[in-house]
Amino acid sequence: MRALTETGFLNFRMRAMVASFFSYILKQWWRIGADFMYYHLIDADPAINYAQWQMQCGLVGCHPNRIYNPRKQVRENDPAGEFIREYVPELQNLSTTFLERPEKTPLHVQEQSGVTIGDTSDAVYPYPIVDFEREATLAREQFNDRADAAREALQDPDVRRRASLSRKRRHQEFSTESTGTNSADTADQQQLADYS
Repeated sequence: MRALTETGFLNFRMRAMVASFFSYILKQWWRIGADFMYYHLIDADPAINYAQWQMQCGLVGCHPNRIYNPRKQVRENDPAGEFIREYVPELQNLSTTFLERPEKTPLHVQEQSGVTIGDTSDAVYPYPIVDFEREATLAREQFNDRADAAREALQDPDVRRRASLSRKRRHQEFSTESTGTNSADTADQQQLADYS
């Protein structure tokens, strides 16, 4: 967040991680995070920013849920700790070995590096505010429970018609009772045949 507020930029992966963490792990309303990011980005585009936040927060229903793990991002994208040391100067003297999980730094290493981690008055860096693994597991379970209920609800043609973003599907009547087929699906198949 410091990089965002200081430079006005985060790469795509970092933007996705922030949205995922904010909504799935911290359980905050996506719009607050999207507004904050939009305000600070120098390349802010409402069509991209808000659509990406909705997608990363699992609100569009057509993409797999991704819960980005910040520790994995450190390992893969900042293995030398350059980004962390620049934007989290409290950890500048900490060994690269512990940058992924500063809270796991042994006390003797904290003393040697002058970096005290925890909730004491002399701590320069706090413990994590959430248990990432627990919250990620809970978020996945909740989403899977809702996904099953959504799939079941979409078996009802009226619900499926109302849920569709397609103007044609919203206004088209389904004729499954009289013909045994869905007229919207038949129309889709005909349109595809016209292009082949």
